[in-house]
Amino acid sequence: MGKIFLIIVTIAIPALGAVYALYKKRLIPFILGVLAFTISQMLIRVPLLNWLSENSSTYHVWNVTMPLLIIVLLAFSAGLFEEMARWLAMKFAMKQRDLNAGLAFGIGHGGIEALLIVGIPLLFAPNVMLNNADYFISGFERICAMIVHICLSLIVLAGVKKRKFVYVLASILLHGIVNFAVTSVAMISTIIIAELVMLIATVMLAVITYFVVRAQKT
Repeated sequence: MGKIFLIIVTIAIPALGAVYALYKKRLIPFILGVLAFTISQMLIRVPLLNWLSENSSTYHVWNVTMPLLIIVLLAFSAGLFEEMARWLAMKFAMKQRDLNAGLAFGIGHGGIEALLIVGIPLLFAPNVMLNNADYFISGFERICAMIVHICLSLIVLAGVKKRKFVYVLASILLHGIVNFAVTSVAMISTIIIAELVMLIATVMLAVITYFVVRAQKT
């Protein structure tokens, strides 16, 4: 059951998101969301962090002596790379800039992350053996993460439409705060508490996004 749930979350939901984007004629924003994550994370940030891990003695020292600083670095670098990629894609490549386009972009971004970061490693790696609870927890965390990416996409889109870069800066800050809160709590507490923090952060971000989107209509 846990594996089935994770398959639904990391494969079926992103696939349904692609169908939604196609139905709403917002396939380009969806594809741009996929590319924004793939390029910023898988092709730039992750290789850069791997290089630092393998070649920087300072990084190793900080990782041992100042783990909190490393968490901050990881949390906010994810926000910086992903939100800048979002902004660049929306500003220079995305012509459709309505609510459906923002939703499609966010689903593409969050969906490909769910597939590449969680779905493929946990479902298809031959040596990974988890219990049902682990699969359910991973799936729940990915649902929250996809909602977060949709919210951040809508915030950045508002900045593009209003030509106000402060929205992008806000999305970087919010992205970093969510990452930092969940990761730091996971280090000092249980995974259940960390996922509860993720849920609270997701709800709060959704409320913020609601008012951002609503302000565009007034």
